[in-house]
Amino acid sequence: MAALTREKIQDGIADTDNEKSVVKPYVMSHGTMECYSLKESRKFYEEFLGLECVRHARPAMVVRCGLKFHIVAVEVGAAVHPQNVLNHWGLDVGSKAEVDRVHKEATKNKDKYKIRQVLPVVDLRKRFGLPATPLGRTGKYLLVTLDDKIVALVVDAVSEFLRKPAGDIAPTPSLVPGQQVRWFSGVCHHDGRIFMMLDIDRILTTQEKVSLHDLAGASQS
Repeated sequence: MAALTREKIQDGIADTDNEKSVVKPYVMSHGTMECYSLKESRKFYEEFLGLECVRHARPAMVVRCGLKFHIVAVEVGAAVHPQNVLNHWGLDVGSKAEVDRVHKEATKNKDKYKIRQVLPVVDLRKRFGLPATPLGRTGKYLLVTLDDKIVALVVDAVSEFLRKPAGDIAPTPSLVPGQQVRWFSGVCHHDGRIFMMLDIDRILTTQEKVSLHDLAGASQS
């Protein structure tokens, strides 16, 4: 795996530009995170996520993968703070196929590793009937909210984020062909361009909506 890490991360060092800052660090070396139980967390980190874990103190352990940068996990028990997707650490894998495999494994092993939520994933290329392509460096998993629940959309790229008032959104034109019109809630203009407004509720299948309902029930129990 070390050879694969070196192959994938050929630009792992970034030049610092901190001549004008008060602190002049040469590297960001570590971070911290809370966990409810070191024993249960270590089982998940090692067996499922494939991370290297070293218990270096009674209430804490060091976690890392591929780089010398590490995260210190600290056991705080019932004092652990609620987390959401805006506070997380990310892991890179080799392909979209690997992401799909891991997603299935997470769903299958949810109870074994006490995973609270496995987000539904919708591949927009597949949903729109477009040819499948490898998820390149610009490909993203875009997290969107539907009825206070989160769905991950697989997209080719993300170029910018816009906020538009409801009054700026016009009905979807009849030029949109066939059944595809059902996926859009309207159009809007911005800087001379036309944007189609995707309706997340319409692109979800019945089974995906059931999964979201199950997630809501699990989070409230």
